[in-house]
Amino acid sequence: MSEVFSIRIPQELKEMMREVEVDWASFVREAVEEKAREEKRKNAMKMMDESRRKTRGVKFDSAEVVRSLRDER
Repeated sequence: MSEVFSIRIPQELKEMMREVEVDWASFVREAVEEKAREEKRKNAMKMMDESRRKTRGVKFDSAEVVRSLRDER
């Protein structure tokens, strides 16, 4: 399903757009998608950085944990 997204642009810009052969709907769709992906990546990196900051100095040996879990069986 799709949604309608509209923006208001100056009349001069609309006239410039008419002068060139560009599929503006596709162009804008791709630009918005790329920006959304970029922002999601930024947010994910912020979350990872925050997690790293909170766990700074914590020593964790995954091999030791796995070994102890296996020994418990």
